[in-house]
Amino acid sequence: MSSHSRYLGKLALNWEQAYLMAPSCTKSTKLIEFQFKLLHRRILFKIRRKENENCNFCHSASESLFHLFWSCHVTSSFWNRVTDWVEDNLSITGEFTLLNTTALGLMPDPHSKYSLQLNYVLLLSRYHIWQAKLEETSPNFTSFLRLVKSRYVLETKAGDTKKWIPFAECL
Repeated sequence: MSSHSRYLGKLALNWEQAYLMAPSCTKSTKLIEFQFKLLHRRILFKIRRKENENCNFCHSASESLFHLFWSCHVTSSFWNRVTDWVEDNLSITGEFTLLNTTALGLMPDPHSKYSLQLNYVLLLSRYHIWQAKLEETSPNFTSFLRLVKSRYVLETKAGDTKKWIPFAECL
C-alpha cells in the first residue's frame, strides 16, 4: 500500500463533498475533469510512464500523488506562496492554516466566508502543479498568477463575476 493510500485510509472523508467541490466553484470542464481524475488517482498513469520513479520537482523522493501535490519541498514552497497571497487578498483574519486535505481538494474549506474563492484558488493551484509536472518544470508562483488572471478574464467575460469580487483589485 502506498503512503498516499495509507494516508487516505485514516481519514473520514466526505467523498460526495470532495466530488462536488470542483463543479461548485467552476464551470470549466477541464478543471472539473482534472479534479475527478485526481480524486480517482487516474493521473497516476501518466506519472508511472517515466523510467525514473523520483519526483520531477525535487528529484530525491519517490513520486506519489501525496508527495507531488503536498510534501515535496518544491510544492510546499509553492503552497506557502499561495497561502500568503490568499491571506492578503481575501483578507482572512485570524490564523489561517492550509491543511493538506484542503489543498488536495479532499475536504473543501467550508468555514471561511470566502470558501468559494478559496476552493477555486486551491483547485487552480493543484492544476498548476500538475501542468508544471507535465511540462517538466516546477510550480512557479508568477506563472500561477498568470493562470489566475487568465481565468479571471475568461470567466468575468462569460458573466461569472460573483466569485471574483474579492480579487478584483489585485488582478
